[in-house]
Amino acid sequence: MSLCAIFSAACGAKSAPIRKPTVVVLSVASDNTNNAGSAKTLRKRIVGGVKAGNFPMASRKKYSRVAKKLDAEAIKSRNVAKVAAEIGVNAVVTSSLKKKGDRYRLRISVRNGENGKRIDRIEFRLKRPRLGRKNRGKLNEWLAETLSTITYSPQIVKKKKKKKNRRGREKRAAKERKAEERAKKREKEERRAAKREAQERQKERAEEERQEEERQKEREEEESARRELKKRRAEEKKRRAEEKKRRAEEKKRKAEEKKRRAEEKKRAAEKKKREAAEKKRRAEARRRAAEKKKRDAEPPPVKIKIGDDGQAIDDDIPEGL
Repeated sequence: MSLCAIFSAACGAKSAPIRKPTVVVLSVASDNTNNAGSAKTLRKRIVGGVKAGNFPMASRKKYSRVAKKLDAEAIKSRNVAKVAAEIGVNAVVTSSLKKKGDRYRLRISVRNGENGKRIDRIEFRLKRPRLGRKNRGKLNEWLAETLSTITYSPQIVKKKKKKKNRRGREKRAAKERKAEERAKKREKEERRAAKREAQERQKERAEEERQEEERQKEREEEESARRELKKRRAEEKKRRAEEKKRRAEEKKRKAEEKKRRAEEKKRAAEKKKREAAEKKRRAEARRRAAEKKKRDAEPPPVKIKIGDDGQAIDDDIPEGL
C-alpha cells in the first residue's frame, strides 16, 4: 500500500468520540448539625446539575471509604489527588454551607483529580438553605462549563506484582497456620466467653430470684405494717371518738352544773331580796311602833285661842284673875 493511500485512509477515518471526565460529588460540609437535611438536599441539586451535563459519576461512599483507609479525609490538594488516583476520577466537587447572620452562604468548588487543585468556585447568598429555580439553572450552567475544561485521563492504579517463590509460599503457609491458630484461639475464647456468659446469666437469674424473694418479703412486711397501721389508726380513731364523747358529756355535765349553780345563785339572790324586804318591813314596823309609843308618851297638845286683839285666850284660866 502506498503512502498516499495510507494518508488518505487516515484522513477519511472517523475520529474517536471524546470521553467526558468522571466526577464524584462529596457531601456538603455544614457548620450546624440542624442543617443536615438541607445539606443532603443541596447535594442532590449538585448531583442533578452534574447529571444534567451527562458526566459519568463515581460513588461518594467509595471515595469516603478510600479516604478513610488512606488517612486523607481532609479536603487538601494532596489528599484529593491521592484518593482520586486510587478510585479513578477526574474531577471532585466539594461544597460548604455556612450561616452568616440571617443569610446562608453556599460555596461549591471543582477540583482537578490529577493534582487536587481547585479549578473554579461559585458562591450563592441564600435567605434559606435551598436553591431556587434561577440558582439551579445558574449552577447547572457553571458545572457544565467548568467540568468541560477537564479532560478525561484514565487513572491507573499501580499494583505491586507478587513474587511467586518458595519464600512467599512459606510465608503464606505460616500466615495460614497463624490464622488457623488465631481462629482456634478465638473459638476457644468464644467458648470460654459463652461459658462465662452462661454462668453470669445463671448467677444473674439466681440474684434476680433472690432479689424477687426479698422484694416479696418486703412487700409482705409492708402489707403487714399497713394492716397494723390501719388497725392502730382505727383504734386511735375509736379512742378519739370515745374521748370526744367523754369530753362532750363532761361539757354537758359542766353546763348542767353551771346552770344548777346559776339557778341556786338566782334562788339565793331572791331569798336575799326577800330577806332584805322582810328586814325593811320589820324596820318600818318597828319605826311605826316607836313613833306610836312616842306619841302615846307625849302630853296632849294645849289649844290656844287668839282673841280679837291678838292676845291668846286660855280657856282653862278662870276669869277675873
